Amino acid sequence: MSPTALAIDWGVKWRGFSFNGQYFFRWLNNFRADGPIPVPSTFDHGFETVVSQFVVPKKWELYGHTSFVLANSQFL
Repeated sequence: MSPTALAIDWGVKWRGFSFNGQYFFRWLNNFRADGPIPVPSTFDHGFETVVSQFVVPKKWELYGHTSFVLANSQFL
């Protein structure tokens, strides 16, 4: 298998608030298998995001995290 990946990261931090994220792209091909496979290659992409805020400075932080992947897009 020959994976190729690209990721773009960013982040902002200001007065106890932070926002971080990443968007990625991934291509997979040249699979090695014991039998036939339905596709010669695949492409997927997605993102992840984390948002946080200190409610007690330097002691307690609340945060939320989410991610999503768009998968199984075929290319030749």
